[in-house]
Amino acid sequence: MELRHLRYFVTLAEELNFTRAAKRLNIAQPPLSQQIQHLEKELGVQLFKRTNRRVELTYPGLVFLGEVRNALDQVETAVRAVKRADGRDFGSLTVGAGIIPIHTVLSRVLPEFRREFAGVDFRLHELLPQQQSRMLRQGGVDISFAIPPFDHNELATEVVLNDPIVAVLPADHVLARKKAIDLSELAGERFVMPNRSWAPTYYDYLITVCREAGFSPNIVHTFGEFQTMFTLVGAGLGISLATLSTRTTAVGGVACIPARGGAVPVWMAWRNNDPNPAVQRFLELVRSTHNDGSK
Repeated sequence: MELRHLRYFVTLAEELNFTRAAKRLNIAQPPLSQQIQHLEKELGVQLFKRTNRRVELTYPGLVFLGEVRNALDQVETAVRAVKRADGRDFGSLTVGAGIIPIHTVLSRVLPEFRREFAGVDFRLHELLPQQQSRMLRQGGVDISFAIPPFDHNELATEVVLNDPIVAVLPADHVLARKKAIDLSELAGERFVMPNRSWAPTYYDYLITVCREAGFSPNIVHTFGEFQTMFTLVGAGLGISLATLSTRTTAVGGVACIPARGGAVPVWMAWRNNDPNPAVQRFLELVRSTHNDGSK
């Protein structure tokens, strides 16, 4: 006898109709009927009276229904106890992150975390890198995600993502037909770049990779939202650089072409030996989703 058989029985006892019960259980009607028959055979007792018009509980079936409901309630209590012991149904988790990690790492991890840890009080703070290291040490956040440089002394850290750089070009740009480009090919272009106050380490990283490619970008427009950047580029007002993960927000009239050799690293940082079970599970979820190495 399996738990699912007991749940089948309870559902049929509540509906007293095989068709409706099967629909609730998301199974076909014949398998439901077969499972109920197997349950009756195993018990040696008829649980339901069946006619062409109706289904009714027998007296033994009514007694069994009360006992099964109690048993299922005990199982649910046991499940909740296990989840509480694992930190799934109580406690809190506070994460700090810059705008790029929110768009890249967290956008993929948070839905899964919320499904598994629905009872955990989760909070997300958009923070600058200098705020993150301070708040981690002071206990204001439990985990941080940032683009280096990042003051990680006395903190545990990992590189969870190396997000490749793409050139964001108007769709009719001569380079938009290429499969990949060298950043040096963009030396003479007009650039749309992020406001440094909005994403300082991201801005600094993009400037650095341009200089390593032999030029300083001619910045003619700045932005504080990726959607704004894609709109400006699509209107032909310049080109930009972005990460592969952010291109999902691109608008029509824009081409995102991989740039050889460039990638933006994202670090994850937390306090060593943090006893919060939600912290450990969150770290595991991030690692299972982004497995690009460690730092």
